[in-house]
Amino acid sequence: MSSHVTRQGEHIGRLAKQNGLASYLTIWNHAENADLKSLRENPNVLFPGDDVFIPEKETKWYSAATEKRHKYKLHAKRLRLRVVVQDQTGEPVPDQEAILLMDGALDTVQSGADGMIDKPIPATLERAVLLFQGQDPPFQGPVEMRVGYLDPIDTESGWVARLNNLGYRAGSTEPLPTDGTADPDAQKARQSAVEEFQCDNGLTVDGICGPRTQAKIKDVYGC
Repeated sequence: MSSHVTRQGEHIGRLAKQNGLASYLTIWNHAENADLKSLRENPNVLFPGDDVFIPEKETKWYSAATEKRHKYKLHAKRLRLRVVVQDQTGEPVPDQEAILLMDGALDTVQSGADGMIDKPIPATLERAVLLFQGQDPPFQGPVEMRVGYLDPIDTESGWVARLNNLGYRAGSTEPLPTDGTADPDAQKARQSAVEEFQCDNGLTVDGICGPRTQAKIKDVYGC
């Protein structure tokens, strides 16, 4: 048994795989992680510095007749990559074909009626790339995705990343200095992105990403 301090890009599924555990639930549902589970809610969205308790592997024994073949099936949920393809107005783009590159392998994928591309991925995957096909693709170049790198919504880097992914151009996810040395253009871009999102979603337009705005961003984004 050990305590692990998370680094950027780590999530419970990856930690389970790296420690030889068949299911992320072995870590996520452990009593020692109750506070973390309550704080983060989503096992795939952690923050650097989170303290995760990792239990040791347990050996299980099953009785079976000798000189016969027996099959044992592991029931474990696979990690999935879910990407919603939208046009410039925020409407889903159905039936959009793309090439998905992950771990050096290429696969052809297609968005559903809701614009979602849904694909199972290895728990160890850190990077994937989408190349959209067709005469009028929603993105002209490759779209790089970092698996596990999305921070919690109640962190500045978390809500900024979600706004960027939703098309609101909030700028770098690096927290802006609060000592008066922040770049005025960066401050203006971030505030304008928050105001635009608030306006689009019926919120009070004040440019402040407080709890209500964060909750709405999370709802619109999906996590």
